[in-house]
Amino acid sequence: MTDEALLGRKKGVDPLKMGPEAGLEVYKRYQRASIGFPYDLVTNAAANIILNVLRQSHKKKSKADDALRQLLERMRGVLDDHYDHAGNRRSIFPFNQNIDVGNVIKFPK
Repeated sequence: MTDEALLGRKKGVDPLKMGPEAGLEVYKRYQRASIGFPYDLVTNAAANIILNVLRQSHKKKSKADDALRQLLERMRGVLDDHYDHAGNRRSIFPFNQNIDVGNVIKFPK
């Protein structure tokens, strides 16, 4: 996705109505920008982005608190999906992961 499309400059598209592909593009850009930094710095930067977005999008603290609470509940649910009942991390494969049959080695019997 181009910068123009992401910013809504292409064909008059409102960036808020672009759908999930816009969120994926933002995630990919943040991920690329984070390469080489320690986990704690990346986590703190992500938290600062979230807090700034909440502060800028809600005039009242109570509304920002509600939005943060809802976000944290969704995040806890996603995090829970990545761990088993004993608290061990699971291997979660992304839905778009494909196996390229051309790379499979066939061993003789």
